[in-house]
Amino acid sequence: MSKSYRHTTSYITKAAFIAALYVVLTELSAQFGLSAQFGLSGTNLIRFRISEVLTIVPFVLRYTYGMTESWWLLALFVFIGEFVCCGILGMLLLLAVNRRPAFILDRQEPERQTERRSFKERFPLYVWICFAYLMTIDLLTFYATRPILPYLPAHEIALPLDAKIPLSPPWIIIYFLSFVSWLVTIVWILAESRKHAYRLCGVYTIIMLVSLVCFLAYPVTIQRPEITEPGFFNDGMRFLYKVDSPTNLCPSLHVVISYICWRCTMDCRKIPKWYQWFNLVFLILVCFSILFVKQHFVLDIVVALIVTEGAIQIGRLTRIERIAEAIETGFRKRRGNA
Repeated sequence: MSKSYRHTTSYITKAAFIAALYVVLTELSAQFGLSAQFGLSGTNLIRFRISEVLTIVPFVLRYTYGMTESWWLLALFVFIGEFVCCGILGMLLLLAVNRRPAFILDRQEPERQTERRSFKERFPLYVWICFAYLMTIDLLTFYATRPILPYLPAHEIALPLDAKIPLSPPWIIIYFLSFVSWLVTIVWILAESRKHAYRLCGVYTIIMLVSLVCFLAYPVTIQRPEITEPGFFNDGMRFLYKVDSPTNLCPSLHVVISYICWRCTMDCRKIPKWYQWFNLVFLILVCFSILFVKQHFVLDIVVALIVTEGAIQIGRLTRIERIAEAIETGFRKRRGNA
């Protein structure tokens, strides 16, 4: 048997194994209720199949299953499902496979000549100081205003579009996943360089000051639906409504942080391109999620985008990172003279 024939046989065998595994995972997901399906008007348009990690499809939905929804709507819902299964879970699987390419791809692992750095070298002390500062001003802005809000008149800024957006509890997954995404992305941005870290702190300070003024000058609230039906997603909705009161909505801090994560990663050379695009797509999903879980209005998103981009431009024009650099320089001089 020739070497090329053995290679072809091995490749076909592994491909057949993956195909069989896809079928088994799809069937198991359906049997154990892991194939999450949900949509609008009682239709199951958005589908999360765990087997999609191994790879899809408005044409099939429209002409095979006879769904009458518009083409762009079907494309959007398929994109959401595929993004979660292929874009997130599939990417994690790809990263794992790339660490051992000889098993799946029949090729030898490339020699890595990159210099290994310790954890402290990758994430020096200034990263965690800046991270603690960002967390502090965020929590102070969001929670310190709440004792004052009961004494201020609350407003609703609903548009006609808001009334047409249905409640969709499965979007609570994106809502909660955003917290994990922020933690990873912000630490990654801070580790890019001191300049990036100090600029992020300065820009975020501007955003929080503007948000503080908005929260107190024009408090916004929203009438949230009562969730009575059982289920995993509905339990998540009830938990959200219990721990987070409908206050401090405009601008939406969910959108603010997601947007600044995307914009800042675009200026980072150490962050790969695929993760920069991931942040853009995740920003869009976050905007959808806060509407579908009835946590914000459309105008909350608009104001958040304007405030955040405005703060970023102010930070660039004023080189706001110089404030933190001056503080650090002064601290080093005082420490050296002591």
